[in-house]
Amino acid sequence: MEPHAHTYEVPMLSQPERDRRWARVREQMDKAGIDCLLAYSGGLSLSALYLTQIDMEGLAVFPGDRDPIFLLPSGDRWLHWAQRSQTWVNDVRPVRDLAAATGEVLEGLAPRRIGLVDFKGMGTSGHTPLMNAVSDYESADASQLVYELRLVKSEEELAMMERAAAAADQAIQALRTTARPGIREHELYAELYKVILAGGCEPASGLSMEATPQPFHPVRKPSTHPLEEGDVVMAHMNPRYAGYFGHPHVCLTVGEPRPEIREMFQVCAEAFETFKASARPGVSLGDACRKTLDVIERAGYDWSKEPLVHSIGLAQNEPPNGGIKSNPYPDFELLENQTFGLHPWVGRMAESIGIDSGRPVRITKDGAVPFGSASTVELYTV
Repeated sequence: MEPHAHTYEVPMLSQPERDRRWARVREQMDKAGIDCLLAYSGGLSLSALYLTQIDMEGLAVFPGDRDPIFLLPSGDRWLHWAQRSQTWVNDVRPVRDLAAATGEVLEGLAPRRIGLVDFKGMGTSGHTPLMNAVSDYESADASQLVYELRLVKSEEELAMMERAAAAADQAIQALRTTARPGIREHELYAELYKVILAGGCEPASGLSMEATPQPFHPVRKPSTHPLEEGDVVMAHMNPRYAGYFGHPHVCLTVGEPRPEIREMFQVCAEAFETFKASARPGVSLGDACRKTLDVIERAGYDWSKEPLVHSIGLAQNEPPNGGIKSNPYPDFELLENQTFGLHPWVGRMAESIGIDSGRPVRITKDGAVPFGSASTVELYTV
């Protein structure tokens, strides 16, 4: 398969990564008795992106024995982007009626058994016609088949996450040099976001930030509040590079931190190190969470404002989650090269005060290793 002419110069995964990924997917399809996947792409449904590298709404048709097809319901308007922002799929078809086009493709392929991926992510208006289009074929939900493959990252995927982490490191440095009394919160936000984009990350990157003497959880919309002595700046950075997220949570004080802030951060740092040491291949995520949350509880603090840990990759926050109120200790076996956002929250819910800090990490035989230049968390002061 030849790349499209005039491919856009944007970060993208390689042909060898495509071949490795497609071989793994097809191996699992064979085991499940599935000879064609239909993967919906849109919103938080990202497995079609995993299969095709096309980051647009549509439907990926992924046969077991031939090259995939991507059906593009937006028609010709964005066809150039769907074709030229990736080199994995040559057959991108603009369509007016997604369900009808799906039926036509399936008629040509004549699959015995279809795997439906992320169909539950569609709205009712799209879901019903598509289900009618596949009703003549045996089908089963295959979302988990693809999702489980997404959880264990390849070396190339890890490299993309390192690039996101490098951009985040630059933004953290910008925070340390730019945050001063008098600068307004939205001005600081703009500076950090500019640095993230200048690091090669996508506009889909995210940033939540707040500066306040009573930290609790950063907000998604920056205010015009001018930073003052005694403020605590909490920033949740979500740089996205080639589709993959970084996810550091950063805490900075304007002036010397108050004793209660310093104490909460010390507990946060101890919890962070506890998870790093505990999370290894073969260990239950629930066991690692139990040891980590015990650090916070023994210090007399709450932890339930934020998830302690969650998977991260093509989505900024995806299952499994650990250290959440509804399921703090999930029964999930850790595997090498799974990746997580790790950010212990330490505070008092009743008083609406607390801080968190953390880094994205990958699971290795030596424990959870942070992405980026810092191996631990630090309470910054300006």
